[in-house]
Amino acid sequence: MNKDHINKLVQADRDKVGKFLSIAESGAAKSGLTPEQQQRQREYVQRQADAYSNAAFRASHKDLSPTDPGYLDAVREMNGVRNNLENLATQQKAIEKNQKQFLDDFSEGRISKANYSDGTTMPLADVYSGVSNMEIDEYGNLMFEDGAGEFKPYTQLADYSLKSYDVANSLLSDIEKIADSKKGLSNAQMGLFKNKITATINEAGRSDILSILNDDLLPGLGDLDIPEELMKPENIGKLKNFVIDTVGNAGNDINNSFFNTGKEKGKGKDTDEYVMGSNTGIPLDQRQSYFNQITSLKAGEEIEIDQFSGSNDPKPTRKGGVGKVNYTLISKGDGTYVYVGKDSKTGKEVSSGTISEAQLRLEMLGEGPGDLLEQEDVEIWTPNT
Repeated sequence: MNKDHINKLVQADRDKVGKFLSIAESGAAKSGLTPEQQQRQREYVQRQADAYSNAAFRASHKDLSPTDPGYLDAVREMNGVRNNLENLATQQKAIEKNQKQFLDDFSEGRISKANYSDGTTMPLADVYSGVSNMEIDEYGNLMFEDGAGEFKPYTQLADYSLKSYDVANSLLSDIEKIADSKKGLSNAQMGLFKNKITATINEAGRSDILSILNDDLLPGLGDLDIPEELMKPENIGKLKNFVIDTVGNAGNDINNSFFNTGKEKGKGKDTDEYVMGSNTGIPLDQRQSYFNQITSLKAGEEIEIDQFSGSNDPKPTRKGGVGKVNYTLISKGDGTYVYVGKDSKTGKEVSSGTISEAQLRLEMLGEGPGDLLEQEDVEIWTPNT
């Protein structure tokens, strides 16, 4: 639905509620039913009282026995009147109680725009601000006119949705973990991220999903152009998948921002041209074999890869540079690896740091986000002995 239209609906309700609160503060309006609605209630109670009296009179006829159908019908009508009046009293008390909470939620901005998904204003805003038309059905149900002009029982209108802060905060926390990692997450870690947000969204209700899409609880989601078809109640599964993909892509974008496929200078060592496997001309099947060997290492195990990085040009790539680099990689057992690169000619260390499986996949196979994370004064991890 067009967000400008939703905002107009919200403003219309805000005006009604604000006007009622202003009148209430002056003492000219009270909580609960309006004087006109109370008059209609009194008229209903009087009709019910008359029906009860008539039924009681019939039941007391001296010619009727307790098993006579006429007597049973009269007693049934009397019990029906009692139920109707109890039902009416219960709903009236509920309105008086719920009105204060609704008005407080509305004033404090806690009510979600998900309540406007049907394209009309909130019936409750009319009910609680005293502008809704009211009827009472034969069973004592308070009936209020909804945004479409139909009268519905108060019990069907009483529920409303608050902004889904819990769902939004859960998703935002998962995204922030990527940003706070400082170096990006591995493929395995990003898989856990995707599983977590998928579970959160799938467990959420439709109103929660509409809230995070319309209430500006997550940066960027409010600007999405969502197909109208997805907003239909019967397509909630497709809408959830849409949100999962959107949040997942946002997480991937943040994670990718840590990894550059181009050159990057380390703070301590000028190793910007040593990108593992990116410019060596090594056949893909060989690089795939290397990758498989590395990712199958257990914690503490290591592997050496000879002449796997650097320029194919036999001449130094820059003053003091090298042509090939031999790498030693040690698995940390958590999807990351410590690497040390040495000049294949001089044996001098030219690069060191850590690299994730996701980075390895890009550097060696050209798949997915990644790049070496060069570090200054890297402390090489070694297994406990």
